[in-house]
Amino acid sequence: MTQYLLSEDNLERFKERGSIQPAHTTATIRDAMVLTERLGERYLWVDALCIVQDSEAAKQQTLRDMGRIYAQSKLTIVAGACSSANDPLLGVTEPRTWSQ
Repeated sequence: MTQYLLSEDNLERFKERGSIQPAHTTATIRDAMVLTERLGERYLWVDALCIVQDSEAAKQQTLRDMGRIYAQSKLTIVAGACSSANDPLLGVTEPRTWSQ
């Protein structure tokens, strides 16, 4: 699956409600969307979808704002067990297995 990336070309389209379909996102983003909904939250920040990737000026401005953005978040989802954005978040839609 090719990951959605916010660019200058699709910025206006991505602002439209429903423009990002879960079926067209990577497993990590889909699971983050599921988790966000299960927690009763309405908004999810995904760097690849919230930072214009092909504009160095826009990227630098957003990166300067990251402290404020993360400070105002309720929680941070870290895909620490994922080797790529195509991996699911363990325990969300795929069961987590334990071994001792």
